Amino acid sequence: MKLCLIADLHLPYHPESVHSDVFDWALQDLRKKQADAVVFAGDFTANGHPAALRRFREKLDGFSVPVITIPGNSDFRTPETAAEVRAMASGTITEIGNIRILSLNDGEHRLTEETYALLETADENTVVCAHHPFGCMPEPHRSRLTKWRESHPDVPLFTAHLHRAGWQNDGSYLLPAADPDKNIGTSPAITYYDTDTKEL
Repeated sequence: MKLCLIADLHLPYHPESVHSDVFDWALQDLRKKQADAVVFAGDFTANGHPAALRRFREKLDGFSVPVITIPGNSDFRTPETAAEVRAMASGTITEIGNIRILSLNDGEHRLTEETYALLETADENTVVCAHHPFGCMPEPHRSRLTKWRESHPDVPLFTAHLHRAGWQNDGSYLLPAADPDKNIGTSPAITYYDTDTKEL
């Protein structure tokens, strides 16, 4: 399965922005490359503005492949839309063929006990996606997640939030920002992961 991962887009309220252009490019690219699913790993808006949320949803309406959304911290910056953002979060488990995508809906810096229980079931057919790297989570979540990672080092783990890309010491992959104003050290980018070959 070819999985497309997009992080830290930061769509602003104004529709005519470079962020919107990047979003359109990303959607065209994943169609061209025939991704089997797409994960938005948080911060799809700059601050949860209603107009940005509406544009994000409208562009994904009728999309032909499964779309998994994991809100990030910036999506919760407008209190009036917090409930709407929560409702946009995908369920914790999405099954596509023999692959399970486990979404850690950590945008509000917390996880449920149900999520921790599902994490314990992660195996070679599971891909775990979160917005925050585990070191950015508050205690006690940081310790619990770090302990889980130590006991599950081979489970593919993708996180975002820090706006730079690369492999981390724990074997996770830090996704690049799609936002051209925020990405550090490289061009704005999206990531593809092949669940069969385990390659980016």
